[in-house]
Amino acid sequence: GSYVGTCAGAYLATEGSFRNNKVSYRDVYLGVWPGYAHPTRLSKSYTKMTIARRSPLLRYYDFGGDRMVDSVRHNGGCYAMVAESGKLPKGTEVLARYKFSNTKRVKIDGEASVWAYKADENSGRVVMCGSHPEGVPQGERLQFMSAMMLYAMDGNAAPSVKGELKAGEVREMNKRTEDDDPAYTAIGDRQY
Repeated sequence: GSYVGTCAGAYLATEGSFRNNKVSYRDVYLGVWPGYAHPTRLSKSYTKMTIARRSPLLRYYDFGGDRMVDSVRHNGGCYAMVAESGKLPKGTEVLARYKFSNTKRVKIDGEASVWAYKADENSGRVVMCGSHPEGVPQGERLQFMSAMMLYAMDGNAAPSVKGELKAGEVREMNKRTEDDDPAYTAIGDRQY
């Protein structure tokens, strides 16, 4: 499967966040994207998003032909943090960037506002957005959220087959994930 996270959901997908020049880790971080989120320091506001020229989001909508989405709600979200090497983690795709007049406190113009990652062909795609495009009933902001969902779903990997059932043979799927025996782990215990 794949994952789409907006605002706090984008933070959750990361390895941690970067605040006051140090990395902050929490037990709730999923680490499905091997990078860090940086807080925008922007609350109760709206941002513009510029869709990257080669962004796969353009497969689904043209966003009025100007590759711009205006008035995306923002309340304490994040952007993709550049690692110490000066580059985002290998495999990260920047899908959109903030278009925002920087202030002394908030400097987010040009930062990655929407990014995606797919570890390999056996994993799903992770799409993260630092703002809140969800919950809008029409227009480009709805298309923006829809495009993120579609791109994530298009990145789903084929499910792996645990084993083949044989007629007349009982196969008990009674193991838990902690038992480290995936061929007999119960369906629903973090398994297909």
